[in-house]
Amino acid sequence: AAIGFCFGGRQVMWLGTAVTGLDAIVQFYGGTIDDPAQFGNLRTNGPMLGIFGEDDTILPTTDVRAFEALLQSEGLSHTFYYYPGVGHGFANEMDAIAQPGPAQDAWQVTLDFLAEQLN
Repeated sequence: AAIGFCFGGRQVMWLGTAVTGLDAIVQFYGGTIDDPAQFGNLRTNGPMLGIFGEDDTILPTTDVRAFEALLQSEGLSHTFYYYPGVGHGFANEMDAIAQPGPAQDAWQVTLDFLAEQLN
């Protein structure tokens, strides 16, 4: 599996297009692809989990929803979560994950997803 946050989230998405053998890809507010010709090995790797803040001004939700629709239309397995009231980087701080709220929920979603995909 590969997991990344922000720039790292974008990189794991692109890693999924380039390599084979990934059972899961997790990107926290990482990036999007707007051309299915670039999906490459995303078609054969495990599913993608995407975690996004609805108030992200760096990676607008409209772009993410277009990416999600493209993944859906191409039949690629994915699950995207959109957290209201938070922006880019909302889960970057470890103390944010330790407190009840969107970051803690997103981290638990990630752990559950990885447990399911890697067992």
